[in-house]
Amino acid sequence: MSRVSNAIKLLNYLSLKEVVSLQELSDFLQISERSVQRLRNELEDAGYTVETIKGPGGGYRLAKNVSIHPQDFSSQQRKQLKHGLSILANQQGD
Repeated sequence: MSRVSNAIKLLNYLSLKEVVSLQELSDFLQISERSVQRLRNELEDAGYTVETIKGPGGGYRLAKNVSIHPQDFSSQQRKQLKHGLSILANQQGD
């Protein structure tokens, strides 16, 4: 699955749940936990606030002030997100 697809799925999944463990996200997206962490960092760089909750029952959650409905993105918005993520991916190699 592409990084853009995973980013949209991650945002959507987080918007539906209070706190999601790293393992649960890894299983849901079918990628490694490290890949989930990288994806989270890229989303943070793109302006999404994904909070890390430490301790038992911890994981990731969208900040309370984030209101997003990725399933409602228009085709143009998806293209823009894909373009932005590709720029971020290329910058990581620098």
